[in-house]
Amino acid sequence: MESTPSRPPSHGQPAESRVAAGAPGGHRPPPEAAVSPPPPAPSPDWVKPSEAIAERRFLSECWIRAWAETLPPGGRWKGPLETLLTRDTEGEVSAVLPLATVRLGPGLGIRALAGPRQPFRGLVARQRDFATAMEELGSQLVGDPRWSALRFSSVDGGDIALDTLVTYLKLRGWLSHQRFLYLTLATPLPDSLDALHAQLGKRREKRFRHKESRLRREGPYEIRIHRDLEASAWLRVIEGLAEIERHSWLVKLGGETQFQSEAGRRFWQRVLSDPETRGCWGVFVLFFQGRPACYCLTADMGGTRYSIYNHYDDAFRPLSLGSIVDHDVFRDAIERGMKKIDFGHGDSGYKQQSLGASPDGSLRDVVVAAPTGRGRALFAASMGWSLVDDWRKARQAMAARQAEDTRQAEDARHAENEPET
Repeated sequence: MESTPSRPPSHGQPAESRVAAGAPGGHRPPPEAAVSPPPPAPSPDWVKPSEAIAERRFLSECWIRAWAETLPPGGRWKGPLETLLTRDTEGEVSAVLPLATVRLGPGLGIRALAGPRQPFRGLVARQRDFATAMEELGSQLVGDPRWSALRFSSVDGGDIALDTLVTYLKLRGWLSHQRFLYLTLATPLPDSLDALHAQLGKRREKRFRHKESRLRREGPYEIRIHRDLEASAWLRVIEGLAEIERHSWLVKLGGETQFQSEAGRRFWQRVLSDPETRGCWGVFVLFFQGRPACYCLTADMGGTRYSIYNHYDDAFRPLSLGSIVDHDVFRDAIERGMKKIDFGHGDSGYKQQSLGASPDGSLRDVVVAAPTGRGRALFAASMGWSLVDDWRKARQAMAARQAEDTRQAEDARHAENEPET
């Protein structure tokens, strides 16, 4: 399927065309950028995505292995990727526990749940028999001294497969500790865009209309939605995302980027073109005056759309491009029958005030350890690292609040010049 421009939003009256004059023809990769080979065929040693718990279907073999193969050298994580499997009576895989090693300190590491943090990590379990599979997985852990301690971090607070596994291990005498990491925010979706405007409030709708009209006056723009593309086509899209990211506040503040490194681009190219799950991914890119200026990367799993990454070119900040793209993400999600949009954690002020989001779940960190000398030592080391991490997050939260206060003050100054109608 080819990338297509999105339709203009409907406000009960014809909207001006949003297609830019001289529509962008895609940003070609630099000569040194090689097209990754197509993803391997689905492995018989993995849960089929169509059979997995609906909200975890992004946990494909490609998602995990691409992450493991593109880990930056010298980072906190290191391979090799190890997988524990359970099979049913017919020999089909019913659960997968992907593990890698995460560093706790110099020369000290603990095996941990592998995979990218966003949307969130989790066990790969088949929906129809996950309880039995978790018990069998627990038996493997208890019976093998190599797995004396495990860390499950940035996992969903409602992950029932993980809870089942942890409960089994606790009944076998294992130590366990959980800590809260973050609240996640989500916006419930009604059945129509008009109902969404009513849900969010007339004031927000008026502000959006004003922002959209102002953007049209400033110059031609177009929003393109990319889905279900081949690897070479995704590479061209990713180059455009990298260009936006290079000019975003993220790079200026030294944040964690997704598309600036060759490894990051290779990871996303493989994941987005994975034949097992590529229909779930969507990338919304706003081109302004022929230049990629703002994007949002999403994943549809079950009835939830996850808004995973979004950035804008700082040169266009006064034009509120993020609001325009967010509106298209909402419209498209409603048309595709999604029931809510999950925005993850962070920047709660903007997500609640502008997107109508509210607390919907949580992310947590879980550590389990065997009642052995090695298990207890790793458990204590992991707890010590958690205390340091809590202190680090507290400092980051303080800096984030200060940055958010600054952004809100700037937005308030811009809002003073926006009419109410």
